[in-house]
Amino acid sequence: MNGYGSEIIQSLKSMLIGRRAIVPLLAVMLLIPLSFFSFLLFHTVAELVSIVVATSAFIVAWNTYGFSRNPFLLFLGTGLLWLGALDLFHTLVYKGMNIYPGVTDANLPTQVWVATRYLQALLLLAVPWFGVRTLHRGWLIITMGGIALAVWAWIMSGYFPDAFIEGKGLTPFKIVSEYLIVLLLILAGLHLYWRRKRFDPHMVALISVSIVATIIAELAFTFYIDVYGLSNLIGHLFKILGYWYIYVALVEYALAGPFRLMAHAATTYDAIPDPTVVIDVNGEIRQTNAAARKLFNLSEVECVGRHCHDVLHASHLSIQDCPVCQQIYQGGTGHRIEVEDRLGQRWFEVILSPVTWGEQAMGMVHVSRDITQQKQMMTQLARSNAELQRFAEVTAHHLQEPARRLASYADHLTSLLGNRVEDDPEVAFSLNFIRQQARRQQNLLRDVERYLAADQPRGQMVEVDVNRLLTVLLQRLTPALQQYHAEVEVHPALPAVWIDMPRLNQIFETILENALRHAQPSHQEKTPPILPLHIVIHGERHVNSVRYTVCDNGVGIEATYRERVFRVFERLQSNALGERDGGGTGIGLAIVRRIVESCGGKVWIEDSYYGGCCVVFEIPNPVGGTG
Repeated sequence: MNGYGSEIIQSLKSMLIGRRAIVPLLAVMLLIPLSFFSFLLFHTVAELVSIVVATSAFIVAWNTYGFSRNPFLLFLGTGLLWLGALDLFHTLVYKGMNIYPGVTDANLPTQVWVATRYLQALLLLAVPWFGVRTLHRGWLIITMGGIALAVWAWIMSGYFPDAFIEGKGLTPFKIVSEYLIVLLLILAGLHLYWRRKRFDPHMVALISVSIVATIIAELAFTFYIDVYGLSNLIGHLFKILGYWYIYVALVEYALAGPFRLMAHAATTYDAIPDPTVVIDVNGEIRQTNAAARKLFNLSEVECVGRHCHDVLHASHLSIQDCPVCQQIYQGGTGHRIEVEDRLGQRWFEVILSPVTWGEQAMGMVHVSRDITQQKQMMTQLARSNAELQRFAEVTAHHLQEPARRLASYADHLTSLLGNRVEDDPEVAFSLNFIRQQARRQQNLLRDVERYLAADQPRGQMVEVDVNRLLTVLLQRLTPALQQYHAEVEVHPALPAVWIDMPRLNQIFETILENALRHAQPSHQEKTPPILPLHIVIHGERHVNSVRYTVCDNGVGIEATYRERVFRVFERLQSNALGERDGGGTGIGLAIVRRIVESCGGKVWIEDSYYGGCCVVFEIPNPVGGTG
């Protein structure tokens, strides 16, 4: 589970078993005994509690919006105000209250209840959408008030469907409405979950609990036939819980959150875990935090006035040789400088941040982060990587011998069997298969060795004459070029590049072999095709680098796969016509990338003007020769 989900789960636990659960539990414990004394009194108190919570939530959201700028809370709080107003009317017309004239049964309060719960469900469904938009408070309260007033007028007009019939209980409209309201609440929960990354995880957890409590309340209200019954009791208790957790969300993030931030800001300096000091433009310490004083084992008085070099930096370096002090005197900031402590036992990463008054530099904040463990881990990791690479190289080398013996033994069997091999196609096929796989394993192990060694120079770093290198390489590849009827055009006067010659040779050889291997099918016929395989090599010098391009008119590589082919053991397959990888090991272009990137360069694939593709690689070139 990711960190966001873990925060939500932790919030749910704290709400259900933590301090946030104390107030609603106390309310439940007080209201349940009250219901046995007088259900009408219980109902009135329960509704008043909900109304007070809703009104308080509105007051908090409305008056804190100026600095919280949280449209989610404003939309929710404003909606609760009008829900509370309808709940108040529901309480006044409840059966037995005898306050509102002309009300003698439970139908009107039940109608108000159903309408209010519809509005509550719609409010919770809409709040994730409106909660990320700029809201105008005046228009928001007028719009929501207008909707509440319209619903109230609809009910009072007599056109609103009946919800309760004396002696029979709930009408089908009321029961179906409760289930529809539950469905809307479920959709509201899913909507909130879908947009959860836009809101604080603790607030999402609080609203989620409110939605669940409201769903339980609505389900309870589908069962009662007596407005003074048990299911009515349960429904009102869970309604209070639903309102309460919305109120907690509003108070927590509109009031408590900002005040916690202000309190935290006042103590942040001493709360910084890294040793931090404020120095003036001369490098003298003016203030220290608790972590710095603990590290130096000095008091604030003993630190202030001393030069930071005498307290923080390596003692074997003078101020003139200290890289941190030089940055201080030069006014350099934002750099991360790694230095040893005074005793040479620990490593610190020093970060300097400016302290200014207007445009005048007043000093710097000097933060020292202990990176000793990271340094040790990096050293250990480098050692482990070296050992692992050595192990892989030795393993690949030693595995070559079994592959050679396997191929040799297949040849030996072929010679022993003589003509019998030709008489038995299955034996011939099996021996040829063994021979092919053994040689494939040899090629694979050879390329693995090359890949492991690709990032290390294999000769002296020199300025290589690329035209001369290609002349020798193409002479060596002449049999393969003739086999594929390939023509290679090398532009004259290619720019020279600073690299060891063996690795540059391997780059060009691998790219050319790939071009031959992935030639168009017509290029691989024994008879010369009308259009031979055409390969063009050219290069150009840039300000600080040299770029070479090898283009062909082969099958090309789709844009989707151009990054994938540089991965180790990646061999592209064609469509139903069969393989297009030509039997390669899938390491060639990975070797090219490893060589180029070890030189600080980059390699990629582009479309070719000739119809195939172009392999382009660029290598930094500090040598200022001509090309």
